[in-house]
Amino acid sequence: LAVETDLQPAPIHSDHILLSQAIGNLLDNALAYAAPDSAVWVRTSEADGHCVFEVSNTTTSLQEADLAQLTQRFWRKDVARSEAVLHAGLGLTLVEQLTQCLGGELSFSLEGNVLTARIDLPATQNL
Repeated sequence: LAVETDLQPAPIHSDHILLSQAIGNLLDNALAYAAPDSAVWVRTSEADGHCVFEVSNTTTSLQEADLAQLTQRFWRKDVARSEAVLHAGLGLTLVEQLTQCLGGELSFSLEGNVLTARIDLPATQNL
């Protein structure tokens, strides 16, 4: 599995513990569920006073209709995922809650077989 990055400056004034946990969970999820022998892409950017963190990975089983369920606790697309020992099915749920606590938004998109998770946060937050 390869990890490719495009890290543009995206300064943010935020709770670093909550932000680190959210980003860590996204990366962990992408690395765990990426298709074998594929890549995980990590991007940061800034636009209009917002900081953006994106993680993308190839997937072989998700469909557009599944995106709305990704943050549901314990949701699994297939039986193989439900038997995963290292993942309890709470990672993306936590990312969503942490992102909301930070005043941001978590969204997902699927283009072909590439899933992208995006955290969009205001650059300055009331902490």
